[in-house]
Amino acid sequence: YNTVEEKWQALLDALFTALGVPAVYILLDGLDGVWETSTDPRTAVQILTPLLSALPSWSARRVYLKAFLPLEIHSILKQTHTDLLRKTHTTSLEWNPALLAEIVRRRVYVASKGAFGSLGPLATPDLHDLETLLAREVPQLPREMLVLTRRVLHETARRGPEARITAADIREAVAWYQATSGGL
Repeated sequence: YNTVEEKWQALLDALFTALGVPAVYILLDGLDGVWETSTDPRTAVQILTPLLSALPSWSARRVYLKAFLPLEIHSILKQTHTDLLRKTHTTSLEWNPALLAEIVRRRVYVASKGAFGSLGPLATPDLHDLETLLAREVPQLPREMLVLTRRVLHETARRGPEARITAADIREAVAWYQATSGGL
């Protein structure tokens, strides 16, 4: 294959013909998670523009884009790509502490193979509803919730395999998060 387009077509042929997949979905997330685009949504739109231009031809080939974008980026897209957005389906999710807490609870449930439905059993008895407590410490974004939760577990694990999550672990994790979050 000499060109990117030829490689792309060969990949699609393999997926549709050899594997029999009915459609290809390209998932795009985290565009606001890097410095260049988190500080300027217009830069994110510039990055998206070539993908958006390809959507009509991709759709004819059963290739679809699913993008998880912040509302700021979507607002700019409504101004710059009005015709295209009219032809697409959009849904808005507004995250709040309860929804962010539920993300962690579901991950704990899956990771523990159903043994735990929250971080509660991993914590000292004085701590309650840790997930909501953590969700109130971060911007209302799943990625940020997971970063802080991971740090809480890191702080706890530093004390050994039998350690339980303590209020001190949460304080340390929140301090680390605030110092490293880049002003989110």
